[in-house]
Amino acid sequence: MGFGEDNWVCVRQDLMAELSRNLKLYVGVFLREERISEVLESLNCFTESAHYKHWFTLPYLGFLVASVYNVAFITLSRDMLLTFLPMHSIFPSNSRSFCMGMVNNNHFVQISVFVSYVDVDKECVYAY
Repeated sequence: MGFGEDNWVCVRQDLMAELSRNLKLYVGVFLREERISEVLESLNCFTESAHYKHWFTLPYLGFLVASVYNVAFITLSRDMLLTFLPMHSIFPSNSRSFCMGMVNNNHFVQISVFVSYVDVDKECVYAY
């Protein structure tokens, strides 16, 4: 998304603001009001060494990232692939995407994704 490693405070603030501005929407997405408080609490950490309860969690923060930064937010791990789209706008096909991969079951890193369409009717090849 173009942020450096030192901009994590701004990202947390942006995600908190999005959630606070759109509480009714996210109660419907998260399915219970208590989860809103839990997500806000997890984001409310501005020390460099965060306790695990303040780590980036999916799927909840994925919805926020996609909406705040108007991107297709893709997460990869050994166990799953999740894609989140912005909730406030129609997502055009030529928009940006941002991909993160889980490393060592405890850390996300940015991944550059190259998509090559071999045959539109048959398959799509992804290279990471």
